[in-house]
Amino acid sequence: MRTIKRYFPVLLLCCIIYLVVDNQEVVTNFFEKAETHLTNHLNEIQSNGYLINEQDLSGLEDSGITGKDYSFDTEYCPYYNYLTIEGQILYKQIYANMEHLANTFVPTINITKEEVKMVMEAVYNDHPELFWINTSYSYKYIQDDIVVQITLSYNEAAKDIEASKLKWENSTNKIIEGAKKYNTDYEKELYVHNEILKLVHYNPNAPMNQSAYSALVNGETVCAGYARAFQYIMIKLQIPTYYVTGYSNQEHAWNIIKLDGEYYNVDLTWNDTSNNSYQFFNLSDNEFKRTHIRNSLSMKLPTCKGTKYKYVNTNNEETLTNNNPIQDTIIENTNINNPPLTNNNEHHGETHYDHNSNHHVEIYH
Repeated sequence: MRTIKRYFPVLLLCCIIYLVVDNQEVVTNFFEKAETHLTNHLNEIQSNGYLINEQDLSGLEDSGITGKDYSFDTEYCPYYNYLTIEGQILYKQIYANMEHLANTFVPTINITKEEVKMVMEAVYNDHPELFWINTSYSYKYIQDDIVVQITLSYNEAAKDIEASKLKWENSTNKIIEGAKKYNTDYEKELYVHNEILKLVHYNPNAPMNQSAYSALVNGETVCAGYARAFQYIMIKLQIPTYYVTGYSNQEHAWNIIKLDGEYYNVDLTWNDTSNNSYQFFNLSDNEFKRTHIRNSLSMKLPTCKGTKYKYVNTNNEETLTNNNPIQDTIIENTNINNPPLTNNNEHHGETHYDHNSNHHVEIYH
């Protein structure tokens, strides 16, 4: 028995070598699948592509929806503006098909796989109101990587879209109408921030957790849901707010908001999962870069240099952990009264949560 234990590692290595030599194709396929799984985990948008022959082009399914008459205000949809002319044409087509819950369509322009992925990211990041969209899609392509067909994917909310929209409107309108009682954009922002944190519980296993619907209707989500919910409500209040992707220990999402011509970073997820509930509220890039790094198209979003509406807490950490009302000031003496964060929602200690392993992205109108 001792001899077997002693030489077990050597025997195991020999078995592995034998399997690799004798089953090279099987082992290769295993690692190819493992690499694909890892890639899908690290990317927000998941896709599957299928190479077809040009003679198969005539039989491709097409919704016939082009979206050519659509237009977008880049003050609220900045990612649209970061695309090429061809990318913007596809952006309109993707959006129109998503809005109509169409499954499959043929791009009206020649565009590569990589360009399609970039356009998908732009649509998802600009449009959280299309909460019925999954961030996975498939496509068919021909030689030179030209995509000739795109198939979209929809979540559970799409199964009864009218009922889902009614729940969505009932939930979102309560927060929107409450925010309208305040006079300034900053006061509205803080109110919305607090209401979402009252409503939402962080849950990495929440259904549809990459959508604003998971936060605003179901009350359980991850960082994508927090950020999309905040983005949607603020834009409905006509306050430019953007969805940001990047890294914060791992893949993460947060927001950029525009107040009085200046831009600020806001991270509702980290505010909800930290004892200091305003620690990541209205910070500049210089302050945020210690913990957050943008990636992909989000790197093109405006630089955050604002300081006027930075939240300054005048209490110590002990007061915060005891859930006492937060007494605060705003630098530069703006004389704006901050409503205290209501602590009805459950916080989760000092752990900072990010995306779960099935991180995707969704959209806004």
